[in-house]
Amino acid sequence: MAWEWEHAKQTITLPADFCRDPYLFDTDTPKQNIELLAQEQEHGNLSWQRKGDDRYFYIPVAVINSLPVSSNLFRDTIACITQMYIDNNYPASNIISSSIRQIADNIGIAYNGERAQEIEDILIFARLYTVQKQPLYSIDKGKVVRYDATFGFVDYVTKEVSVDGIPVNPKVARTQIKLNDIYTQVLKNKKLPKAPVPVTALQKANQAPRRLVTPTKNLIYNLSALIPKNEVEYSLLKLKGITGYRETRKDRLRKSIENVINQLYPVMISDYKYDSINDKYIFKFAGQLKPNTPIKTAKGGT
Repeated sequence: MAWEWEHAKQTITLPADFCRDPYLFDTDTPKQNIELLAQEQEHGNLSWQRKGDDRYFYIPVAVINSLPVSSNLFRDTIACITQMYIDNNYPASNIISSSIRQIADNIGIAYNGERAQEIEDILIFARLYTVQKQPLYSIDKGKVVRYDATFGFVDYVTKEVSVDGIPVNPKVARTQIKLNDIYTQVLKNKKLPKAPVPVTALQKANQAPRRLVTPTKNLIYNLSALIPKNEVEYSLLKLKGITGYRETRKDRLRKSIENVINQLYPVMISDYKYDSINDKYIFKFAGQLKPNTPIKTAKGGT
């Protein structure tokens, strides 16, 4: 059985644990503290850590001015190339071949020169970004084994520039991306849940007022991690953490959260209600499990 979204013909994919991770793709926070990080650099690297989190995150000082334009685009791009890898039947080389134009199309954003440069910068950043003590899991004889890994998402990126001395149109220039071995091991392990992220929902988030984009995308990824459930419950406090809102008054918090929820109705959420007694929301997904037949996922990759 496979999950099929009612209003999304295309999906992109991340491991479910990564969808729920509030820090793994957060490049906005270090960017806001870049001067302090630069003062504390060690051995040519910038590093940061979150309170209550054992992990360390590293980037070379050389890319200090090339941090992703947004955490959202970073996460979407990694989910896109992950889907391409899966669509190509997990190639043993861990290499996928696509184009910047195709990546933009697959994550539901309009292609232009500025966006193309942002995606290229993200791929370069993904090559240099390292996470230490990342908890990963495997299934061994029915037992869930946790181990800590030091890894990144991408090992290298190459892009066509010319053929027989003739410049290649940047829109269609082939870009080869080699995914990291440790990351692809997680993807190949079919016992570990993967989240089908609906591209239509991402498009809705991209079209939302700027203040709603990040909270909406955070909710999209968190909800996708719960598939194949048809109905889920989230406490108001949990949704506050996911969306990043800081309102202390319940009425204002609910208003902010429902502005986010309404971005996903009906493309991802077919119905929802608020349980005022228990301060929780109940969501019904706009999709269902169907027999395993080929479904249309994100294009690209050869």
